[in-house]
Amino acid sequence: MFRRRFARRRLSRAADPRHVGRSPGEAVERLEGRTLLAVFTVTSTADDGPGSLRQAILDANANTTTDTITFNIPGAGVVHTIAPLSPLPRMTGISTSNTIDGTTQPGFAGVPLIELNGSAAGGGADGLSFEIGTVRGLVINRFRGSGVVISNGGIVQASYIGTDATGTVALGNSRYGVWAGGFNVMAARASNFNSAWRKPGLSTSFASGLAWNT
Repeated sequence: MFRRRFARRRLSRAADPRHVGRSPGEAVERLEGRTLLAVFTVTSTADDGPGSLRQAILDANANTTTDTITFNIPGAGVVHTIAPLSPLPRMTGISTSNTIDGTTQPGFAGVPLIELNGSAAGGGADGLSFEIGTVRGLVINRFRGSGVVISNGGIVQASYIGTDATGTVALGNSRYGVWAGGFNVMAARASNFNSAWRKPGLSTSFASGLAWNT
């Protein structure tokens, strides 16, 4: 009886139109062909070239999947400063999963270790600019435009915007700390901004720390 039942099962599977024309490994191949998260790692504080933040953004923009930019700059536990010599490219992905994540730098223990110093980036230059995206664990200061620009929603988390790497000295961005458009924006409480109401005693000689355009 067991053999007859097993034979019927084999016949029914062979006759099932869902399996007609498929090779035995095709279901596995289809799973393996699914799009995965793409990770681009910054390994240098250089303005451009392999391993730079600029190149990582360019590579992420050329990729059609969800992107994460991580950091692994030699020297764990100390602050590394990236000073762009021209505006950084805008990240063009359309998912809040598109992330620039400074918390991945070795030695991160709750205080950002990656600083973006925009003093040499040029007039009107913004720090990081997204269509939709997430900024996590970065220090962003001294850009002539805004520190972070997110056009259609995203997250700013665990970051110091418009301060030094300690979060206690004002080094403001000239326009806004964070300029955010859209309806899905969260500026996490773990972030510090260069506005008097967010960090009492810091510089108020700059525009508002946060600006919503909804």
